[in-house]
Amino acid sequence: MIKIQNLKIYNFLNELVKVSPIVKYKKNTIILENDSIIENIYYIHSGEVKVRRENKIVKILNEGEIFGEIGLFNQIESLYEYFVDYDCSIIIISYSNIFLYLGDKYIQNFI
Repeated sequence: MIKIQNLKIYNFLNELVKVSPIVKYKKNTIILENDSIIENIYYIHSGEVKVRRENKIVKILNEGEIFGEIGLFNQIESLYEYFVDYDCSIIIISYSNIFLYLGDKYIQNFI
């Protein structure tokens, strides 16, 4: 859970953000469930996302922050539940689009 501007590959992700869908989530919606496979990077376009583990809020993410980046190079399950209390817009950047756009060879330079 980091700010996208702090990533080495910010410029490339910024290009992907421009062509990725913006999904509007209504209040009380779960975006990513605990134990589900992470397949996207989620960029918070507006609003906030709460992160919960074992029914306890452990973090609140705000506009401009991302989550899901942990699964980019390793297919893993989420340890947390990500949800919204209020309407929120999130840009969903699929891992497959990242690899198509940058290519596996180019990505390896940033690991």
